[in-house]
Amino acid sequence: MPGGATITAIGSDAIVRHYDGSFRVVVSPKPHPGNWLASDGTGQIRIVVRLYDTTARTLTELSDISMPDVLQGQCG
Repeated sequence: MPGGATITAIGSDAIVRHYDGSFRVVVSPKPHPGNWLASDGTGQIRIVVRLYDTTARTLTELSDISMPDVLQGQCG
């Protein structure tokens, strides 16, 4: 990024999705292709996911909503 700026957020307008609509986000100090968020590689990080879906607000059975998985992969 110009001027040493890092990417610390991805909006739905910029997210790269797989053919089935799913997506993967990598959090790492090293750049990765696709959806990458920069970290400094030290200490703890906080991941905040905001999901906006008008159908979720109109459903009477909220148990039908599928939430994304957050998985810890390789570190270091």
